[in-house]
Amino acid sequence: MDIRINLLPPEMIARHGRWRRQRRLYLAGGAGLAVLLAAHAVLFAATQLVGHNVNRLVKERQAIEGEIQAYRKFSEMKAQAEEIEKLLQKARGTPPDIKRTLAEISLRIPLNVWLTEITVGGAEGGKSPAAGAKTEGAAGGKGGQSAGAPSASGQGRAKAAPAGNAMEVTIKGWAFGHSAVAVWLEDLEKVYGLSDVQCQLSNSEKLGESFMTRFEIKAGLVSGTAGGAGGS
Repeated sequence: MDIRINLLPPEMIARHGRWRRQRRLYLAGGAGLAVLLAAHAVLFAATQLVGHNVNRLVKERQAIEGEIQAYRKFSEMKAQAEEIEKLLQKARGTPPDIKRTLAEISLRIPLNVWLTEITVGGAEGGKSPAAGAKTEGAAGGKGGQSAGAPSASGQGRAKAAPAGNAMEVTIKGWAFGHSAVAVWLEDLEKVYGLSDVQCQLSNSEKLGESFMTRFEIKAGLVSGTAGGAGGS
């Protein structure tokens, strides 16, 4: 059995007790203050890190916005260029398919019609960058040339024809009578790419011992599929 006997006066014992209690309070307060300081330091470091990240993101956003502004100018220029290209394409239109039109004309020449000249060029009073082709002495008739018809040269000669604002085809030749010209005129209205087919001349002239009809037909060339049906 451990028996302790304190011989100090009661005043000193009470003073030592107060001192121990104060020491414990100081230690507890110091520990709490240390915890508060540590928490404050952690919060301060976290705040600084967040602020640094925010500043970095703001700078990156400003840089991206600057690049977007630079690219926006190119995007607007591209849109303007595309719009201008569409307007130019609409103004120019699709060029007429002259080869197909001439091929259909040659396939539709009746037996009683002979061609002496086909001219493809611009209409009068305009200018066109495309020059037409003029062919003289084209043989007529699907079944060959009959007796009494004007002779045709074996090979056509291509010449430059006047350019025009609107392309047109001029067909000259001979036929057995006005009725043959009228029938072929109606057939030409079905040719692909031809429009406003008109007979400019149809005269009956004596050629040798028989009378032949000399004719001249003009028609406009249209672009794309706006022309006649063709092939019907």
